[in-house]
Amino acid sequence: MKRLFYYLGCFLLPFVLVFLVGILLPPTPRAADTSLFTSLKKDSLLKNVPSRRLILVGGSNLMFSLNSQILKDSLHLNPVNTGVHALLTLHYMLDNTIQYVQPGDVVVLIPEYEHFFKDYDIGTDELLRTVLDVNKSKIKLLNVAQVYRLLPLVPRYALTKFKPTEYFGTNTNPPQYRRNTINQFGDETLHWTMKRPYFAPYKITAEYNPVNIEMIKEFQRKVEEKKASFIVSFPAYQDSSYDNSAAKLEMVEAALKQKFVLAGSAKRYRMVDSLMFDTPYHLVKSGVDRRTEMLVEDLKKALNAER
Repeated sequence: MKRLFYYLGCFLLPFVLVFLVGILLPPTPRAADTSLFTSLKKDSLLKNVPSRRLILVGGSNLMFSLNSQILKDSLHLNPVNTGVHALLTLHYMLDNTIQYVQPGDVVVLIPEYEHFFKDYDIGTDELLRTVLDVNKSKIKLLNVAQVYRLLPLVPRYALTKFKPTEYFGTNTNPPQYRRNTINQFGDETLHWTMKRPYFAPYKITAEYNPVNIEMIKEFQRKVEEKKASFIVSFPAYQDSSYDNSAAKLEMVEAALKQKFVLAGSAKRYRMVDSLMFDTPYHLVKSGVDRRTEMLVEDLKKALNAER
């Protein structure tokens, strides 16, 4: 039996070493030029932008669909657009943001609708790459369930470090999803001048999961403990996709309305298809400006209601 374990160990050892080396190697050139790495600049903004700040928390619905200069000029607050990717998970976004909140900040949470129809501890490649490639110190933000669900993704991640295409040849990442496309506020601006591609409308088919509502409530408590304000609003969403999932989206709005101060409504932020860029959450430039002006109006009302 001992000999069996010995031979089994000898057989497995090279695979274990390959995985360990893959994890420890720095990110490949291709991986290092993705929008996930914009989180480094966004964390720097959270650390260094002076008060009073308008901290916008969510996924790429913020990164691709806001003009923060309009927010700054209209609200006289210093915007920090923290949006990167919905698949970083809401749990991670909130835990990462709260460590930077300061007294006087206005924290506006605008999550994608899918966060309310998925397990918030879900393991994703985007989250794994963020804590292993982008900033390993962020591993401490993961809970036990997230670590457990990320582990099956590690072997595939490690093996990408040995793929020649990760080091040589043409970078296949779309230009708007690369590292250096955000402005001084954290907005992605390259796509403002790009031609909009076709994409099919989305439909949410998963069952509603209320657990994130309670997690947001706990985040609100922590924000208010830091003497900051907390508001929830809604993402811009493609008209056709809204129609495909209207009952589910309005269910989310009703749940949020019971617990939080809201800026606007789900229906208010449904946008005609011609204003969408490449997903139901990403807007062309005219849509970006329109959505931002609507958000200004709604935030003014919400802030006045809090006083």
